[in-house]
Amino acid sequence: MKIAHVIIAVVVLIGPGLWVRSSAGKPPARAASLREQMIGTWKLQSRTVKKPDGSMTPLPGWDNAAGYVTYDRNGFMSLQFMQLNRTKESSANSYVAYFGPYTLNENTKTVTHHHSGDLNAGGVGANQPREVVLEGDKLSLNIRMADSPNVNVNSFVRMK
Repeated sequence: MKIAHVIIAVVVLIGPGLWVRSSAGKPPARAASLREQMIGTWKLQSRTVKKPDGSMTPLPGWDNAAGYVTYDRNGFMSLQFMQLNRTKESSANSYVAYFGPYTLNENTKTVTHHHSGDLNAGGVGANQPREVVLEGDKLSLNIRMADSPNVNVNSFVRMK
């Protein structure tokens, strides 16, 4: 019985010191890069316009839309947006689709979509930068237009 008490005392008093020492030599876990965090498929939540005063309004014609953007580990992406209120008479302007490689600048938090293929023939070869805002499972791709003070904001949630 006395031996059992001694063993318990040793485990209680010395054990924590051994556990601390065994983890102390390990380097801290590295935070995932922005690129690693973006990998996956993201479902469109909204397409809005942010005005200089901070107010947000739906992107005209896109207040009811579905879509996805996907980024893979090999540096390729694809994007599709569709207006849900399309009719048979709707033009191709009610659907956006393109794919190709992407590059990411971790310092400026900017992703550039390089269009290898595009539903709009004039879009092939385009390079479109997007400001990235990533908070957990929420992703926003912000598009600054050269001729407007407004910012187009495409908001997504990660697919699980």
